[in-house]
Amino acid sequence: MELQQQAKQLERKLNELNSRQALFARNRALNRSSKRLSTLVSRDTAKKERLKSSLIKRKIRVIQRKKQGAAVVIIGRTAIPAIHIGEARTQIKRKNKQYLVSSAQRDKRGRYAKRQHSGNTAIRVGRHVFANAFLQRLDSGRWHILQRKTSKRYPIDLAKVPISGSITEAADKHSKYIVSEYFPSLLVKDLKYRIDKLSK
Repeated sequence: MELQQQAKQLERKLNELNSRQALFARNRALNRSSKRLSTLVSRDTAKKERLKSSLIKRKIRVIQRKKQGAAVVIIGRTAIPAIHIGEARTQIKRKNKQYLVSSAQRDKRGRYAKRQHSGNTAIRVGRHVFANAFLQRLDSGRWHILQRKTSKRYPIDLAKVPISGSITEAADKHSKYIVSEYFPSLLVKDLKYRIDKLSK
């Protein structure tokens, strides 16, 4: 018998014995399955994009509707701003094509101080390098890494790491596994335990 069919039969049986216990078992399995999906998606995406899993997990939100025995997993696909990845280091390219590296330091007021070196810059954050980039405080008061898209002064855009493709791929892959295997197996196990306990 397939797991999903077995889970439906057991849920029906437990509902006849105690409807509250049946709903509790479903919500518990949904909660654990949602967390598992969040972990798998963030881990795969982080590995592919060379980021920390915690950065991807912030994009995933779980809404549990306990009265309906359902859960909604919302996955954000917007890019990760470079400033959130880690400590920013400037790389200065010299005429001999070598890089001099200096960390970005803040003064007592929280402003970034003048770098030790100057020249054509790239900013390295974690395992990512953004060419023609610089640190700037925006009107909102937040610091960000901005990047020139061409050799000209403008246009300027926020330096970021796109994750849309990789997080969508990971979500499609793991959601199928969670729905068809992981959730039903958890639910079957919990339902059997509660039915045995109530039947004694």
